[in-house]
Amino acid sequence: PIRLLARRMVTFSIVVPSLAQDLGNGLAALSSDALGVGQAAQACEGSSSDVDGVVGTQALGADVLDAGALEHGTDGAAGQNAGTGGSGTHQDAACAVLADDLVSTLALARNCPLLAAPAMNLQMWSNPATQRNVATLRSDGIALLGPASGDQACGEVGLGRMIEAEEIVEDVVAFFQPKHLAGKCVLMTAGPTFEAIDPVRGITNLSSGKMGFALARAAREAGADVTLVCGPVSQATPRGITRINVASALKMHAEVMQRIAGQDVFIGVAAVADYRPATPSAQKIKKDGSGDVPAMDFVENPDILAGVAQSDQARSGKLYCVGFAAESHDLLKHASAKRLRKSVPLLVGNIGPATFGKDDNALLLIDD
Repeated sequence: PIRLLARRMVTFSIVVPSLAQDLGNGLAALSSDALGVGQAAQACEGSSSDVDGVVGTQALGADVLDAGALEHGTDGAAGQNAGTGGSGTHQDAACAVLADDLVSTLALARNCPLLAAPAMNLQMWSNPATQRNVATLRSDGIALLGPASGDQACGEVGLGRMIEAEEIVEDVVAFFQPKHLAGKCVLMTAGPTFEAIDPVRGITNLSSGKMGFALARAAREAGADVTLVCGPVSQATPRGITRINVASALKMHAEVMQRIAGQDVFIGVAAVADYRPATPSAQKIKKDGSGDVPAMDFVENPDILAGVAQSDQARSGKLYCVGFAAESHDLLKHASAKRLRKSVPLLVGNIGPATFGKDDNALLLIDD
């Protein structure tokens, strides 16, 4: 995670304890709901799993402090907790501690945000004591990244494993972004559409979906609740985004129109096919060697952007619409005409052949 953060040019600091046990025991000071801030119940002897402080120790066994990633070992007190979580020996051997190591001291004395990435067995995560500690951390303003659900080191499968390093980076970057869209709902489209000719062929375009997915990630980082309706692309879904997969323009239109209610912003990035075959063949169209070309009729697809822009929600000013235009020439002329034709306040234009599949893009913004 640290190398990834460095590549993203994110400022961070890291605390490395000399012993893995220090991390587990030290952060217990933050996770106890029994002794208050700066104090926690900690296992002195034995293997009790029913003391809030003990469960809390494992609850923060792998944390991100000031955006630095820390991982704990499986020996010492943290390892004992992992091995006995939920197993049921009731030894109330606990003592109070107060910032008695480097990690907990810096965590308590900080003047910056604290982010934690929990990592534990699924039974430990679901333990009521752990959940009380989690609620305390959140109420104190500590952000929890994860946990994730999946295979665990103990062989079980479920919620509790630490999120992946790349996901930690995404969440850390998002955490520090200005939340200009906090509380807003954004609906977006991305990628191409695929209009079937027969079961194995179709009409599509070169849109990769990169720009739409990048905008969706940026909107989420700005605090928005993002829903992304996308055509057939191979892009990974950014964290925290609801993704709806479709193929054809008809399917994309249906998904957008049924989700538009309650949205604050609509951004139509997808390169939607203007036409589709009127009657797709139920079987593969075979070449018979005669040289005759099969006849094919086309019908116009519904206009998604115009449909959203003409909705009562958009006309009343409750929904802000942004359109995209991928042109091959005369960008300003064609993009300006499209904005007026679609009745949208903002239209983003680019040269499609110079853009599709690329990591860099040059845009022309046209508004009122």
